[in-house]
Formats: sequence, C-alpha cells, structure tokens
Amino acid sequence: MTVLLKEFGVERRADILGISISALCIAHCLFLPLFLPALALLGLSIAPDPVIEQGLILLSVLIAGFSAAAGYYRHHRNAAPFAFFLAGSALVIFSQFLVKESLEPIVLPAGALLFVICHAVNRRLCKTCPACRNRTLESD
Repeated sequence: MTVLLKEFGVERRADILGISISALCIAHCLFLPLFLPALALLGLSIAPDPVIEQGLILLSVLIAGFSAAAGYYRHHRNAAPFAFFLAGSALVIFSQFLVKESLEPIVLPAGALLFVICHAVNRRLCKTCPACRNRTLESD
C-alpha cells in the first residue's frame, strides 16, 4: 500500500512558526521603544523584560536553524535558506554582544528579518522541489 506523505510535515510548520516568532521579534524591537514613552505619558509603567527578549531570540534562532537544516538535508539541497540563517544569526549575536545599545533596535530586527527571509525561501524551495512533491512512503 502506498501512502502519500504529508506535504512538508514538521518543516512546513516550523517555517510558519518561525516566520511568526521572527515577526513578533521585529514588532517587539520596533514598537516597544515607541510605546514606552506613550505609556509613561498615560501614567503606566512597563519595564522591558530581558527574559522575554532573550527567549524570543533563542526561539527564533533554534527554529530557523532547524528549518534551514531540515529543508536542506531532507528536501531541496539548496543552501540559500541556511545562508540567510547564518547571516541572521550573526546579526543577532552581534546585536547582543558587540553593538552599542543605541544600535540594537536596528541590528536585531535586521537579523530577525533575515530569519523571516530564511523561512520564506525555505518554504518556496520546499513547495517547488520535485522530490518533495513525488515522495511516497511504502508501508504494509
């Protein structure tokens, strides 16, 4: 009996989740500095939580790395998503350890944007890969 494999399985979901998490990271980096002063004007105070920021960063890196590696090794054999992952990781690491605090809101979202591109390219490559479309599983 031949069973058609689920299209892209875990990797597809990882790309969708990765795009969402990276977009959330970008929104956090870009909009939090704008809303903090507005909240202060309203008499509200919210301190940015470094644990949330570091958690988003770690989750973004892990999902992008898994997705890029799985797409390459299991599907399309194209290194482009992995290149975007490496560039994004470099910017994220650079933003956390080597950049002045005033530049972090620019460098970190740029790294997260490269993660989004990594996932988008990986999804497109997986969708257009002939081996992925024709893959079947022989089972009893």
